[in-house]
Amino acid sequence: MVVASGNIGLVPTFTAQPASQTVNAGQNASFTASISGIPTPTVKWQVSTDNGSTWNDVTSSSPYSGQATGTLAITGATAAMNGFEYQCLARTLPEQRG
Repeated sequence: MVVASGNIGLVPTFTAQPASQTVNAGQNASFTASISGIPTPTVKWQVSTDNGSTWNDVTSSSPYSGQATGTLAITGATAAMNGFEYQCLARTLPEQRG
């Protein structure tokens, strides 16, 4: 018997990019990215509070939700969030065949 094994995967592709938004304090915002890949990519959102110099993973606490999905929601943005930037990262882990 011969058994073949290997890693097979396709790099994630962003089929739709999140659009820039400006909201007033107290308003809600959401950013949506459409991503394809095989296997289904894992997603995480990051935030920069210093014009993109450093990036940190978005937390799973208020005002954020959806930080591990294609849509990041911000409920009740605050004035302190003025200038924050967000990016979506996607990754596929190759399937194990064998």
